[in-house]
Amino acid sequence: KFDASIAANFGSHGFSDSSWGVPNPFAGHSIFLAGGPIAWQSRKIKAKLSITGDSSCETEYASAASIAKELNYLRNLAFDLGLEIKGAIIVGVDNDAAIKTSINEGVTKRNMHWERLIHYARQSVKLNRVKYIWVDTTSQMSDFLTKVVDPTAFRVNRDYHMVII
Repeated sequence: KFDASIAANFGSHGFSDSSWGVPNPFAGHSIFLAGGPIAWQSRKIKAKLSITGDSSCETEYASAASIAKELNYLRNLAFDLGLEIKGAIIVGVDNDAAIKTSINEGVTKRNMHWERLIHYARQSVKLNRVKYIWVDTTSQMSDFLTKVVDPTAFRVNRDYHMVII
């Protein structure tokens, strides 16, 4: 469904994930261009993103904001190198509530305490820089950056990053 958009933008796409329900939740993301990984990150959420992580939606949304910032930088870098990325870059997220939060404007009872910093995800969607799409956990290629996964999932994630298809 999104293959044409990815192909039209030199294969640029990404995955964003987080862990939740653990003492120190992690946010992680991977960014791909021209068939291979060009950037990835895994870090503690509380230390870097200044959020409490009260829900899986909040931690996934914070991770989505983190990848949006990096994608904005990489979009500008690509432009300087003569590669113009047009439209939104597709990012796979495995939390439907986080995707809906990035699309829906306004404050709700559940997100009114969130730091303004993480609403960068919503701004990036509004400016058509990023489009978050839902992917199931087995297709989430940043899963192994945020938690311990079983050996099969690890090999799938590793092979995708190492371009072993």
